[in-house]
Amino acid sequence: MTQYPLPTGLQATTTVWQKLWRGLQRHCPNCGQGKLFKGYLKVEPICAVCGQDNGQFPSDDAAPYFTILLVGHLVAPFAITMAVKWPTVSLWWQLGIFLPVTLGLTLGLLPLIKGGVIAVASHFKVIRR
Repeated sequence: MTQYPLPTGLQATTTVWQKLWRGLQRHCPNCGQGKLFKGYLKVEPICAVCGQDNGQFPSDDAAPYFTILLVGHLVAPFAITMAVKWPTVSLWWQLGIFLPVTLGLTLGLLPLIKGGVIAVASHFKVIRR
């Protein structure tokens, strides 16, 4: 792998929290300036700014798992509360409310969480074999 010089003003060492924040913003965890994704979920293999190989860090099953866990904990209390407080609301109204909310949250949070998973994997040097 080719070693690229660090951009001006970049610290040589970064904490896991800095890398996590960069990943959640969908930026390269190493420099924080390059784009982490070239599409919705397709990882940019090499950072255009610092040259880090972001394609080597796994995020296969962890990102969907954490997304489902988070969205489930956000949506389920409201769905249960609606079913208990207003039992006369039809199932179709409940599905009409909670399916789009669940789908929107899932699709919105998935790239952010995938960026965070890649950032944490890059910090702890977890690589794909």
